[in-house]
Amino acid sequence: MSEPVPDVSLLKPRSDFYSERHPLPEDVLLVIEISYTTFRFDSKIKAPLYAGPRKYTHHEIFKYGQTISPQSFPEITFSIEEILG
Repeated sequence: MSEPVPDVSLLKPRSDFYSERHPLPEDVLLVIEISYTTFRFDSKIKAPLYAGPRKYTHHEIFKYGQTISPQSFPEITFSIEEILG
């Protein structure tokens, strides 16, 4: 099976820019998966692969008109429209 690729990811900086290995769960600051028609696959198959052997402890579903603030950077706020274009 190929590795899943999130629609948006924010990773901790590394000097090799992840050329030596793929990011591990501890490297990830934010993952955004956009799921209009693939929610079941994304939440049941892709999410556990992103999390690795550990499970995510928190996930949320956002819709147009809402804003998000990543837990890693609570002072930053994005509207869903900004992310989706």
